[in-house]
Amino acid sequence: MSEYQYYELVAVDRQLSKEEMGYLRGISSRAQISSTRFCNTYNYGDLKADPRQLLSRFFDAYVYVSNFGCKIFAIKVPRHLIDESTLLRYLLGDICTYKSSGAHWIIEFVYEDEDGYDDEWDEGDGWMGSLLNIRSELMHGDYRSLYLAWLSQLDELEPDALSPAIPPGLDDLSASQSALCDFLKLDTQRVVAAAQVKSDYVTVQPEVLIDQYVMQLPEATARAQLKALLLDETGTARREQFAALVDKAQEIPRSSSVTVGHLLASARELRKKADEKAMMQKQLQQQQKAESVAANEEAYWRRVEELFEQRGSSTVYSELSTKLGDLQLMAKMLNRQTAYDQKLAELKQRYAKKTSHWQGLRYR
Repeated sequence: MSEYQYYELVAVDRQLSKEEMGYLRGISSRAQISSTRFCNTYNYGDLKADPRQLLSRFFDAYVYVSNFGCKIFAIKVPRHLIDESTLLRYLLGDICTYKSSGAHWIIEFVYEDEDGYDDEWDEGDGWMGSLLNIRSELMHGDYRSLYLAWLSQLDELEPDALSPAIPPGLDDLSASQSALCDFLKLDTQRVVAAAQVKSDYVTVQPEVLIDQYVMQLPEATARAQLKALLLDETGTARREQFAALVDKAQEIPRSSSVTVGHLLASARELRKKADEKAMMQKQLQQQQKAESVAANEEAYWRRVEELFEQRGSSTVYSELSTKLGDLQLMAKMLNRQTAYDQKLAELKQRYAKKTSHWQGLRYR
């Protein structure tokens, strides 16, 4: 299998200058480069720069996808908007991590396939659009994405380790948070198990928080802040002001009372029930299909004979396979195996020379 790597970086809070775009062009002559985006793919060779340094210097978000079992979504956020103690609660392992970069945090959400190759890898295009709002959510005090990152690392933790504070709303994830679950290939049942535990704190309501704040503002301060907001083209001032309000109003405990072992056990039980439900649903569908075929059994056998009479083709083989498969299902579900075997034996004798038809059957 040939190597494939996808790199995409985007700027949110500002646009790149001509000089910065020229610098990026010097790194790659093939890349798609605009005032807000850098994107390139590699089948041979690699990016001639450290993408984390590019993120730190020019951009606000970064996506990396390879076909050898590694995916990275990283974001850069101002340090004063997220306290380090919050990051320490959720990003414990060597996979999903954070680090300081000047006045910012670099937060990485990482998926790694232990086998080295990912059979279900994708080309990377589309992840940035699906995940980018994670950055804005974190900057507004929504830490569900951090908890999802922690859940993705459960297998690396001791069973008696305590969960960090469980945020509210795990049973109603945003579109970007759902995309993060897919990106990290996070077991859905783990999220459901955590959502069933009472959250450890309450998210403040933005409207209430803002109303309380505005009512207490002196007129001169209100005018100054209104002017700053109107002149703020990127929304940075608004985000920073709101984050400051959330930080004062939202108290997050360090940990929950639920353990890693409890969550894993709950997830296994939920998965077992989901599998049992899916099996029952499949059996019901098979029963309904068998009864439908039985009600039209003679027409099914006539059609099988018609197909054997026709010249062989992929279309004929496909329909023949489907019809005989449906009849076999009916025989199994409704205890008609003997009659089915006799009818099939007659067909094999009558159409013995139709070797291509028999060989072309997907049905066995």
